[in-house]
Amino acid sequence: MTPRRLAYLRQLSGWRWPRHCSAAVLIRIAVATMPVERVPVEIWAPGFDAKPLAVALTAARLTVRQCTTLEAAGGEAPLLLAYGDPGTVPEAGALAYQSLLAAIPDLERWVRPWRLVNLACLWSPALVAWCVQPDAQPARPELTMEFTPPEALDALVALQGLEAQPQLLEAYLRLEHHPRAAALDHRPADDGCQARLRAACTPPALAAARLRRCELLEDLQRADQQRQELHHSQRDNQALRERLMNLELKLARRADLELSLQLSQEELGQLGRRIALLQQLVSDGAEASRSVQEALAQVLGS
Repeated sequence: MTPRRLAYLRQLSGWRWPRHCSAAVLIRIAVATMPVERVPVEIWAPGFDAKPLAVALTAARLTVRQCTTLEAAGGEAPLLLAYGDPGTVPEAGALAYQSLLAAIPDLERWVRPWRLVNLACLWSPALVAWCVQPDAQPARPELTMEFTPPEALDALVALQGLEAQPQLLEAYLRLEHHPRAAALDHRPADDGCQARLRAACTPPALAAARLRRCELLEDLQRADQQRQELHHSQRDNQALRERLMNLELKLARRADLELSLQLSQEELGQLGRRIALLQQLVSDGAEASRSVQEALAQVLGS
């Protein structure tokens, strides 16, 4: 990295940091202290999944905007044209690469900074530093940049796709050899992508992938069986809850009946006491009437 670039990074990160700090350290310091509004960046990745790139740049406090079309990418912010290796090519195939290649002649007439980014081989600190100051000499990675190894089955499918569409590899290598692609990452172009894909889909790797697939299927079957058991348990629980509700209703009705019976018994007791009192009054009245009659008879007899 040039002294001018290091001086710029020290200026961004603050003069309190010693001059012997490495470029990577200064990049991290600058990213952590730079204002967000000063570092906007736009990404155009026709047909490719650029979400990991956007997440990495957003984590570095850059204002990221993903564009669906090149026409939507306006302004003066740095523009990243992202693409994947043949192991991650979308269903559109070579059209995804051709869209980028067709846009490059127009982009080269632009004043705004732009570059190509291989999503399978990223070094975030250097990419963030380029977004901060695109005109500076790009930082050289401290470690050798390596491509993300694809899954064995994905690599096998990619090789079959390259055999069926030779233009796919040609378009990919044209992007890789562009001066604004691998050269800015200080790495060689991915001329050995086929060898890399073959190394990823060796018989042991395919056997391991098949074993993982079988294990995944077994896990899915167990999960499905557990889901069915859970469904049956939920259905049984629902039936038990309904029975419990019915029992609670019956208990409530029984409690109401017991209360009604208790009230009826109390009313019967009160009625019995009233009848007994009435009988006592009648008996007392009859006794009094006999006494009066006897007294009257005595009076009349005398």
